[in-house]
Amino acid sequence: MKGGTLHLLGEKLARQYGDIVMCRTIIGNLCFLNSARLVRQVFTDKGTELVTNDRPPTFSGAEVAYNYKDVAFGDGVKSSNWLKTRKLFHSTLKFYGSGVEKLERTMHSELSRLSEDLEELIKMSGEDGCQPLGESCDLKIENFLSTQGPDSKVPELIGDYALCIQKVASPTTDSLVYNFPFLRFLPGTYYKQLCDKTLKCRNALMEQVFTKGKANHVPGQPKGMLGVLFEEQMNNSRDWLTDDHIRALILDIVGGGYVTSTELLKSFFLYLTHNPQVMKRIQEEVDSVMGPRLPSFDDRKAMPFTEAAILEGLRVVSVLPLGLPHLTREDVSTGGFYLPKGTMLLENVWWMNRDPTAWEDPEVFRPDRFLDDEGQLLPATHPTRMRFLPFGVGRRSCSGENFARSRAFLYVTTLLQQFDFLPPVNHDLLPLTQDSWTDGIVLQLKPYHVAIKKRWENEDRMSSQDLHRHAWNADYNQSILSRTFRDSARAGLTREAVNDYTSPTLSRRDVNILRQLPCGKGQTRVHTRHRERLDIIVCYPDQDYWFQGLKMTWLLVLAGLFVYLLHKVFSPRQREVPPGPNGVGLFCDVFKAMKGGTLHLLGEKLARQYGDIVMCRTIIGNLCFLNSARLVRQVFTDKGTELVTNDRPSTFTGAAVAYNFKDVIFGDGIKSSDWSKKRRILHSTLKVHGIISLRQVTGETQEHESKVPQLIEDLAVCLQKITNPVTDFLIHTYPFFRFLPGSYYKELCGRTLMNRDAFEREVFTKGKAKHIPGEPKGMMGSLLEEQLSNSSSWLTDDHIRALLLDIIGAGYVTSVELLKTFFLYMAHYPQVMKRIQREIDSVVGLKEPCFDDRKKLPFTEAAILEVLRAASAIPLGVAHETREDVTIGDFCIPRWTMLFENMWWMNRDPTAWEEPNVFRPERFLDDEGQLLPPTHPTRMRFLPFGVGRRSCPGENFARSRAFLYVTTLLQQFDFLPPVNHDLLPLTQDSWSDGIVLQLRPYHVAIKERSQ
Repeated sequence: MKGGTLHLLGEKLARQYGDIVMCRTIIGNLCFLNSARLVRQVFTDKGTELVTNDRPPTFSGAEVAYNYKDVAFGDGVKSSNWLKTRKLFHSTLKFYGSGVEKLERTMHSELSRLSEDLEELIKMSGEDGCQPLGESCDLKIENFLSTQGPDSKVPELIGDYALCIQKVASPTTDSLVYNFPFLRFLPGTYYKQLCDKTLKCRNALMEQVFTKGKANHVPGQPKGMLGVLFEEQMNNSRDWLTDDHIRALILDIVGGGYVTSTELLKSFFLYLTHNPQVMKRIQEEVDSVMGPRLPSFDDRKAMPFTEAAILEGLRVVSVLPLGLPHLTREDVSTGGFYLPKGTMLLENVWWMNRDPTAWEDPEVFRPDRFLDDEGQLLPATHPTRMRFLPFGVGRRSCSGENFARSRAFLYVTTLLQQFDFLPPVNHDLLPLTQDSWTDGIVLQLKPYHVAIKKRWENEDRMSSQDLHRHAWNADYNQSILSRTFRDSARAGLTREAVNDYTSPTLSRRDVNILRQLPCGKGQTRVHTRHRERLDIIVCYPDQDYWFQGLKMTWLLVLAGLFVYLLHKVFSPRQREVPPGPNGVGLFCDVFKAMKGGTLHLLGEKLARQYGDIVMCRTIIGNLCFLNSARLVRQVFTDKGTELVTNDRPSTFTGAAVAYNFKDVIFGDGIKSSDWSKKRRILHSTLKVHGIISLRQVTGETQEHESKVPQLIEDLAVCLQKITNPVTDFLIHTYPFFRFLPGSYYKELCGRTLMNRDAFEREVFTKGKAKHIPGEPKGMMGSLLEEQLSNSSSWLTDDHIRALLLDIIGAGYVTSVELLKTFFLYMAHYPQVMKRIQREIDSVVGLKEPCFDDRKKLPFTEAAILEVLRAASAIPLGVAHETREDVTIGDFCIPRWTMLFENMWWMNRDPTAWEEPNVFRPERFLDDEGQLLPPTHPTRMRFLPFGVGRRSCPGENFARSRAFLYVTTLLQQFDFLPPVNHDLLPLTQDSWSDGIVLQLRPYHVAIKERSQ
């Protein structure tokens, strides 16, 4: 707790117990996750990521980070404020991140000063060149926060704060101080001193950085990251981005940009000193790629060994050995084990980077492990890289990964370009043992001595005549600024370009010599000063050089044309759109589907003919059928596509019926915070109220004379017809159809809106008039209460009306059709019904069925799943739309294409299901009669509720409801074929087509079971 050695305990336990270890301690349950596979599973799987990515309550979050207003310790990954804060933090770092010129200029200036400081230290240290390496490697993070003068106190304040936070944020110390707050106030104790000093250092840092920075901030002229945050606050975020949020984000920047990065670099150069052969290989790569010019972010791809060495440094050092702790907000099952609610989860990065089963010779510093056979950096998807998580994974992964790796790259290449780091002569080199690091949440390397030598030190200077001959020879269009290590400057320098060019290899002595050199006859001297660092002197001829420039322009044009022709000849062909029909046949099929709702039958026909993906170009736009579960998951859940394939197309239902897309099902803009809030409210409403009934919607018992049941029935009939994808899109695209007198479309639209308004008057208007604040009745009462509490700014009356339509659509239409279909199948398959009843009798007996019985009734659950498969109540799901061109396999799906999950075909595909037309619940059971888990291949190819961000929010609700209905009714009744009527056959004609397949009325004989 005090020593910060929890990672060493984690290593010991991992060796003893394996991939997952639980410890019950006085500060609660601690769970070590000891493999990258398990970490990815727990923190990124859709079933767990929303309940495993919060932070435990800590002193650092509550007291230091201004009541969890930062990103690192901030709680509630599902809250909109945390998401906004993280997004802002990302964008702030990206503003200065990899590839951005401003970062590169700031870094070059910072490294230039560091190089000068090291040169001065070399001169002062005498012949042995030995000096302590610690502060000289400290990163000047204050230059990124805001502009600081040379006498600024900020560097010292950052260093003091860093020392404190790395101790107090140690997981055990942090939780201990929070759970037993009296420790903070015991006079003379370690914990009181540490907490007081941490807050004192934080306040002093905020006074210098935040208070003075805000006083000096000029709107429209942001300076550094802090200026960017002030600008964001002033523009549009004042309502949530408070001063405390900015203060907390400053602490995040210091933690991520100073503490961890500084320790990485100090440790990296210690490893290089112990492994000079690695240093020489990096220097050879630097010399080969960059020569004497300044390093750039663009060089990273051309320097695989340097990148691999930095990755290996991250691995062997493991600066953040346990990451930052997570907390389970609900009970979680993973890898066959049960993690109780409130467990603190620790990513055991320390052990994962030393696990001998994952790494060959893990204690050896070997960058080649991150290179392939051709010496190129392994891709991020390679197994070696996949088991390497230096920046975490998932929602809580480090926001500054690119920022940190970019800075490390520039530091390493710049310093190794100019200096050698060697073992000291008169001191012992700090060993690579655990004792060399001070333990804490961040491992801090102790100060150590190293001999730093200037490269190229022993080579002679050129004489002034040599400089003149090499620098100003007859080629007036090229300036060669050189000493022994030549800098071949950019060809084609002009008077304008020279201001953006510098040579890091010119010494001040060289510049003074160049100043004294006369220009040749007919030449004019141009003298510029670059970043107050190095002078550049270039001689140009007085004669007109436009003709020479014109020749160069023509050469560039011809070269460009040549490259273009090579590209056209040798580049791969542009990807084609998916295959599909065209011509008169397609027109007739689509026209038939417009009114009849038989688009799913067209989808089945095309799937049989063309395969997993089919594209149709029609009068209402591109229609794309996705005909396999694998492809559906790829398109709607892959990180490269999910943000551009999960929006909805513009439809009449969304625009006119759902109050201008204010619902969840048809609402557009999955990346908008309003849509996320609506979906979360719908989820919570369904979760709280469970089994839906009219009473659960309105909060009141519906008497026999109530109009609500009939109004819902009438509205449901209209909705299932008008939401047919082709009809819906057609009316929206060609609105004149709505106004053609006597037409089917005018009658349908008018009746739908009339039934919707009648339903809303009876349910919403009367319900709101009767609503008593603090006493919500039913689902609508919950929505009205949410509106009154804290959401009135965006949760309008129209939003609630639209959400009521979602509840009716998900809770009434689809569920009712599922149950009607289920009991028709029972009448056709009495042996299945009898088996369900035997299972009910055995488990439930005569008591009322409950949700807890579901796990004990696997055949009943399997039968419900089989009905979902056989019936495919929503045969094409609800249409998606691509917002950008999307590449899937060898095909390109164009922007604005309507995407359909062809569940009708996926549930009938003979290559996926054995005898798909046979009703067989056993296909969802294993050999021991237990329900197959969701990860089983059979369940994975079964998507009755969709997948991804647009999956049905009421899945658990619908299946729970179906379970109670089925078990309750089959406990008491038999459903048999009628005596005086024909039983409705299980053929396509028995269902009315539409977005939801509605079963026609049918007769069945219902008999009460004997006791």
